[in-house]
Amino acid sequence: AAESHAVLCMALDWNGQVVEAVSAGIKATGIDPEYALGYAYLSEAYGDQGRPIDAMDMAQRAVELDGDDPLVRRNLGYAYEVSGKYREAIGEYKRVLEMNPNLGFVYIDIGRNYRVLAELTNAAEAFKRATEVDPGDAQAYVLYGSVAYAQGEYVEATQAFQSAIEIDPDYGVAHARLGLAFYMRRNWEEAIVHLEKGIELGDRAEENLVILGLCLSYLDECDRAIPWFEEALDINPSSPLAKQGLASCQ
Repeated sequence: AAESHAVLCMALDWNGQVVEAVSAGIKATGIDPEYALGYAYLSEAYGDQGRPIDAMDMAQRAVELDGDDPLVRRNLGYAYEVSGKYREAIGEYKRVLEMNPNLGFVYIDIGRNYRVLAELTNAAEAFKRATEVDPGDAQAYVLYGSVAYAQGEYVEATQAFQSAIEIDPDYGVAHARLGLAFYMRRNWEEAIVHLEKGIELGDRAEENLVILGLCLSYLDECDRAIPWFEEALDINPSSPLAKQGLASCQ
């Protein structure tokens, strides 16, 4: 049935299998050309495939068929977003929340667009709302914490990342960001614990490696610090902080 192909399209897309998602979405719209969600999910898959014109085309067709379905509206917002029309996207996402204020992921959509527009206060507000509507979503806390961190609100950021870890103890990015927040608060010991954990769980961003090295060097543990500086320089040979760290240790 069209419905099962449409749901498959969404599931595959959210799982990163975009080509297969598009194919399932095309099947859904072929079986039932009047089924709005078939076009809506296909629109999102096209968006993730880097085809904004096709995404907009499908999203508008879905809205013509059923403009009162919140998920149809949400995917029109997403089509605007992948087209670089962030204000229009925010407008659609807000319309979705008027229909159903309990969709936590739509607050994340709004926050993401405000962040692209460099409106950090609005972004923080949207991400914080996502944590209130869906307190079990660890990602919402990380997004909120990351904006708080960017605004220099390190205590607030620390609390948000800790909340994410309580929900998902194996969330590598949350551990690494918590480590960075502790670093900004000059708590080297806690920073080391969480940066090591974040890196171990797969978040090997250059910044994490360098800051871990710096924390260790501040505690006179250069033998442990040097390998992190060297790994950071493998990623970015011109990293000034990694070079400084190495020099201070030698």
